Formats: sequence, structure tokens, C-alpha cells
Amino acid sequence: MDIHEEYHKRQRLKTPLVRYPNASYLWVRRQGAPRWAALSVSFVQKDEDRRPGKMHLSLLVPNHDEYYGQLLSRRLWDKAVEWDEWHEYIKAWANDNRREDQMVPAAEVQQAVWECFCYSADSYLAQVLSDRLLDRLHLSLTDKGPEADIAKVEIIEHLVKGTLREFQEHVKTLRELIKPENQAVWLSDLMAA
Repeated sequence: MDIHEEYHKRQRLKTPLVRYPNASYLWVRRQGAPRWAALSVSFVQKDEDRRPGKMHLSLLVPNHDEYYGQLLSRRLWDKAVEWDEWHEYIKAWANDNRREDQMVPAAEVQQAVWECFCYSADSYLAQVLSDRLLDRLHLSLTDKGPEADIAKVEIIEHLVKGTLREFQEHVKTLRELIKPENQAVWLSDLMAA
């Protein structure tokens, strides 16, 4: 817990907490295709002069059919903000954008990341998966529940066993994207306030 988080908690402040994360993501549901996007929040240190760095806020959307290009996502926009201006900037940004995109609840983040991966790798998956696994892929995208989760595991196991080393890097990236500690719940709270 950072010192400002501890102060916020100790004082029982009712205002939403603004954080300064090294990297975190807020998944949003968009109008049109692609259906999902991720707001990426990251901190970049200025090493050359030992001063604090900048916060970066980016909107990432999945690239359609770009598995072979190794670019699963692209930035629609990117904004760098000096660390001492971050607090005011992110509060104003959250206020201005709270009605633009619908925030994805934490329980649905795994499905959003899975759909982004499938959107980015659709031709590749069509080539390497058997008809049975393609049916399982369809189930994983259209159904909710344990059977859909089992289908995802079967597909990932098949891909990790028999395909390219690059896929293992994509799996590592996907795991990072769904970790609870990498979710920008604080930004979701700020936008909802």
C-alpha cells in the first residue's frame, strides 16, 4: 500500500482514490467493432535527470487478424502527463469520459481478453485448430459457465503443445492482462463517482 493510499484509508476519505501505477488496465466495452478496448495506465521514469517521470494513458484496441504480425493490439490514442499534473488530469478525464465507454466488471475481464485474442488471431486459429476445437472455440465465445472455461483451456493447451514459440509469449501477455493486481479498479471507481 502506497503512503497516499494509507492516508486515504486512515482518514476514511469518501472521495475516490487516484493511484500512480507502474502498469494497469481498465477494460471497456465499446460501440461497434472491436467490441472491447483496454485503457492502459503506466508510469515511465525519467532516468537521465532523476526527476519523477510521466504517466501515460492509452486506449488499446485489438488488431483484427494480426497474429502473424505479432501486434495483438494498437493504440488509438496516447496521452503523456507529468506526474505532478496526473491527479487533476485523471479526475477531469474520468469526469469527461464516464459516459463514453461502459466499464467491464472484474468478473468479465477474462472473457474480454479471450475475445480480444480470438479477434486478433482468427485466421491463425482457423488454420491450426481441428473442427472439434473450432466448435469448442465457438462455445468459448458464445457460452458462459464452466463448459466454456474448459473449452478455453483445451484450446490453449493444444496451441501451447503444438505450435509456435510466439504463442507462448502471447499466453504470457494474456495472463498479465487478466491478473487482478493489474486491473485499474481505482480508475473504474473514479469514473463511477
